[in-house]
Amino acid sequence: MAHWIEPHPTGIYVRPADAWIDPSLPQERALVTHGHADHARGGHGHVWATRETLAIMGLRYGTASGTAVDYGEDVRLGGVTIRYVPAGHVLGSAQIILDHAGERVVVTGDYKRRPDPTCLPFEPVPCDIFVTEATFGLPVFRHPDTGSEMDRLLAALHANPDRCVLVGAYALGKAQRVIAELRGRGHHDAIYIHGALERMCALYQDFGVELGALRPATGVPAKEMRGHIILSPPSALNDRWSRRLPDPITAMASGWMRVRQRARQKNVELPLVISDHADWDELTDTIREVAPNETWITHGREEALDPEEWQGGVDEVQEEIRQAASARHFQELALANGLNSVFTLMCEMVCEESHKLLGDDANKLIVDSLCFDFDGALLGQASTSPQGLPLIATAGSQTNG
Repeated sequence: MAHWIEPHPTGIYVRPADAWIDPSLPQERALVTHGHADHARGGHGHVWATRETLAIMGLRYGTASGTAVDYGEDVRLGGVTIRYVPAGHVLGSAQIILDHAGERVVVTGDYKRRPDPTCLPFEPVPCDIFVTEATFGLPVFRHPDTGSEMDRLLAALHANPDRCVLVGAYALGKAQRVIAELRGRGHHDAIYIHGALERMCALYQDFGVELGALRPATGVPAKEMRGHIILSPPSALNDRWSRRLPDPITAMASGWMRVRQRARQKNVELPLVISDHADWDELTDTIREVAPNETWITHGREEALDPEEWQGGVDEVQEEIRQAASARHFQELALANGLNSVFTLMCEMVCEESHKLLGDDANKLIVDSLCFDFDGALLGQASTSPQGLPLIATAGSQTNG
């Protein structure tokens, strides 16, 4: 471990620079990877970030003090050479490269490896220590082709000319990407947007991202929005705001839509698996590509992605689990390799498949799924009920059947 960088629950402290990376508490010096709220906030004394990220922070958090760092530009703080390179996550997102005492550390922030018309692509940088996110750090998360998901969205729109398609998308990054991807697929009709998206879309346009014709969805007669796509924050999908729309087909763009049970809990009719995070294959391929001596995991499933936890390596463990001769053997392999969360995912998939079998009657029945070990201890649980399981249990506790 490099003694000059220190991981803390509130961020990564770079001691010789006396600066914090993505601190969750106000700090005198902050190096910020991008503008999402789990990485950026107001209240810092001084911020170093890309020009786009500083603008986003100004819009979202009212920050005023900051130094704009261009991609590829070197900044010196206390003997540490700091460089920002593209992360491919959202507009202005950056990995932070730290060189000091003969070591190189790369802090990715959030990133993805897929093309995105709204931001520069991820740039792999070989290093000694790789600090990577792992939001989708489980083998079950393999994202489909983005173009095929956009085609599903457009097919639903064209098949229902008297309805609209309401897409839930996060205000920073996802909404703009969905719009730009639609334009790239030849959809040039006006797109209606919720008021909460207007200022961020305008900021993207100010930085040269082409989004085409956008119209406010508020105060517009419902009949004018028939046959159109409407974007809103996910929180507005089932809000009173959406009730005035013309018979909306409710969609949501998120990597979490891979777990269909989550889509059903949010009453999503058209789940679109579109993520601004790397999936399992992209995460593991990136680690192999940058070839670090150490990998630190943040923002995700450390127990799944950390190479130290995969005895014999990722591919070997995957293959061993795939060839498990029995349920007990599978359980033993998963627990031995720290993959405790796989049991909850299994329960979620049971709920998903059960609802598939029920077809049109799926909403008439709540499915609860619980996974126990052979001694009766609870390993994982899931439910199709938005309120969750009526049974309150803690993983590892004994439960009466």
